[in-house]
Amino acid sequence: MDLPLTRTNVDTGNALSKTMPQHKKEQSFLAMEFSSSAVKFVRLQETDGTLQLLQANSCSIPTSEDPKMQDEFWEQAARQLLLHEKLGNQNLILSVNSLHACFSQFVIPKIPRKELKETLKWKMKNEIPFPIEEAVLDWRLFEMKSEEKNRQFSALVSALPQELLERFMRHLPKHISKSTVPASAAYSIEGMPNTFSISQHRLVVVVDIGHLITEIAFYKDGKLSFLRKIAFGGNVLNQCLSQSLTSEQGRMALTLEESEQAKRQENLFDPANQKMIAGKIEVSKLYPLIRQELEKLSGEITRSLDYYAQEHGQKANIIFITGGTSRMKG
Repeated sequence: MDLPLTRTNVDTGNALSKTMPQHKKEQSFLAMEFSSSAVKFVRLQETDGTLQLLQANSCSIPTSEDPKMQDEFWEQAARQLLLHEKLGNQNLILSVNSLHACFSQFVIPKIPRKELKETLKWKMKNEIPFPIEEAVLDWRLFEMKSEEKNRQFSALVSALPQELLERFMRHLPKHISKSTVPASAAYSIEGMPNTFSISQHRLVVVVDIGHLITEIAFYKDGKLSFLRKIAFGGNVLNQCLSQSLTSEQGRMALTLEESEQAKRQENLFDPANQKMIAGKIEVSKLYPLIRQELEKLSGEITRSLDYYAQEHGQKANIIFITGGTSRMKG
């Protein structure tokens, strides 16, 4: 089975480059990200400390509750994306964003670089539901403004189980060098608020709705300040929309593909829309199927906003909603 492949050639920088290591000499990088609904591949080039995105390809995949079948989809997509790539001795960076990723924030003093990893591991030990010895960490450091002589840094740390990363490693070519970046989408889109005319002192919230996961990220002074993950995504709505309903023709149900198409093309919030989807169900009958899940999402967003306001004494000034489901009409 050939999977749908999307190729994009670009010549501008990209937020994904934030996860890449910085080098002084010119060097190219390959990176691949696995998600529940697609595999993505990018080629970047670093020159004088600036990363440029040269190529971006993606391959959509079906989802399966059978782990072996899902692994086959991932492996086939990875093979298809790399089919015409000249890999050579280039380093392929694996990026994984998962519901299993944990995130926390700490204030640390200036410490030697060689001690940084162990310090962050010790701090993350009680923040994750799996042994710290089995965790792979990724972090960002931001110097804090202070009148004191001792410099302090805000450390934003994410962690993923090593076992999960190894699962995806198996789908990559064995003959090339590989490294891992347990990237969070919140890191990748960190620069988005800066593309708008928004004061650095305003609190910006980005709600990124993925296929299975929604991330609610708070950015203060242009930096990630708080992140929360929710087990909600476009697939939840598709499952709801594929429930069977009683009609004049009897019990009818949309397939997952028809549900996705209805979600993208129709205004599901219009109670007067009598258009038939796949000749089966009126659009007006679909909103009740997803109402409960949308209300849950709204409640989780509200709780996150209230929590941040109580803990940090600041309310959100502006909220962005991103991801495929954010494009729903109505």
